Amino acid sequence: MDLKDFTGGLFDPEGVNFAIPPNGLLTADNLEFLRSGGIRGRRGFTSYITSATAGLTNQIVLLWRHYSNGTAANSFLAARDNSTTVSLLRDGTGTGGFSSTLITSWTTAQRVYPAFWPQRNSTFLVNGSNGLYRYDGTNLNTVTNAAVNVNGPFITVWKSRLWTSLSTELDRSIYGSNVNDETNFPAGNQLNVSDPQGGNISGLVGFSDALIILKETNLWRFIGDIQFGGQLTRYSDQGCIANQSPALTPYGVIYLARDGVRLTDGLDPEGVELSAPIRPLFVSRSSQAVYTTAVGKWHARKNAYYINLLPSATVGYVCTALHTVQGTLQFAWTRHDSLFMNAAASWDSEADAGQLYTGDNNGMVWEYDTGTTDNATAITTRLQTVSVPFSPDLKVGRAAYVRALVRSEGTLSVGQRYDNATANDTSITLGTTGAIRVQDVRGVVSNQSNHGQFLSLYLTASGSYDFELHVLSTEDSIKPSSRRVWRHD
Repeated sequence: MDLKDFTGGLFDPEGVNFAIPPNGLLTADNLEFLRSGGIRGRRGFTSYITSATAGLTNQIVLLWRHYSNGTAANSFLAARDNSTTVSLLRDGTGTGGFSSTLITSWTTAQRVYPAFWPQRNSTFLVNGSNGLYRYDGTNLNTVTNAAVNVNGPFITVWKSRLWTSLSTELDRSIYGSNVNDETNFPAGNQLNVSDPQGGNISGLVGFSDALIILKETNLWRFIGDIQFGGQLTRYSDQGCIANQSPALTPYGVIYLARDGVRLTDGLDPEGVELSAPIRPLFVSRSSQAVYTTAVGKWHARKNAYYINLLPSATVGYVCTALHTVQGTLQFAWTRHDSLFMNAAASWDSEADAGQLYTGDNNGMVWEYDTGTTDNATAITTRLQTVSVPFSPDLKVGRAAYVRALVRSEGTLSVGQRYDNATANDTSITLGTTGAIRVQDVRGVVSNQSNHGQFLSLYLTASGSYDFELHVLSTEDSIKPSSRRVWRHD
């Protein structure tokens, strides 16, 4: 076995561990991909606020970075839900002090949805209950509307208009404002997205020349100008079931459908099933799981989509859009041990560093992709390779030596698993502890009592972002079928 390319990412083959691509991984925990084909340990996370009492308590249902066009400073907003009301707060110090309260009376159990409108130099917010609000970087005020009194909960800015839904018509209506005027939503500026299944709207995203309307049951696009007719089309039956999952990316809109994570460009009826390698998480041989509360966020700095399928839990998944050295684009998955994400925001302006922040269910805000530990806890990287046959004719074999080309400051454990074993049959420790350096290490597998037709390697490295793996290989002994002796290859 000689592996130098691990960029196939995580696969879940439902127990058939050799039924994945040669560069696929059966385990891919807490790692990132290198363009060369290798992997490295991911960076960690740290607390942005000192404690949940620093202005925030209870679950956080919104994080938002407001960018001002000049009259006021940029600001960081968070909304918390204490099961009685929702409050909107501003980080007044820029260091995690959410001490400036903008409002305390929004309806509980209603997510808050924001959209920044550059022409109006304001963020507009709706929650499907309390009307339309405008935040100018300093003050939060209600917007009095002529004609239709829109209240969301979905909102976006597209082609110099504010587009939003109406809670009493959530199964059918999107309204557009007049150009550069949030105070007037004429009744004639309605897009009717009724469908036979009666599904509700679950997202609203402007992508290129199309306004994409996501529903639980299907997808719609609108092109043109609503005052001159335009064209509204239902183009896909792959609807969005989790209204916190849609994310605008350079490749289209990523969202969670019933059968997994998908990418739509507003044209293709099928789109791209990004989560096909881990489809059993959603649809397995015996069951189907529907994650309506999932939260997803695009992180531009890492060119990756982060998703927590169950925000009450800690495990998340990361889908990286990887541009390889061969010039191809592929999407590869990893598993994240500790993704506390009930809400998320990315700081993407030229004055920021692409930070990713998340808010959890306990009033804490975390900064991800920073530092070498998970809030002072060491990060363990785990990787399991595809099961590879020892020979084309499936002769029995065993690993005699294991070699790894790594950059690390410590040792790594490499377990050998034969014939779809779910635990290590035997293992070996490679490398030495010391200053961070490149190590080309080779070791003898002392326990030669185990063997099989297929071999998979399970690697564990406890350390930090400084860990890299470039080559993982074995030298094997093969047992010919006609003789009772082993041959070393």
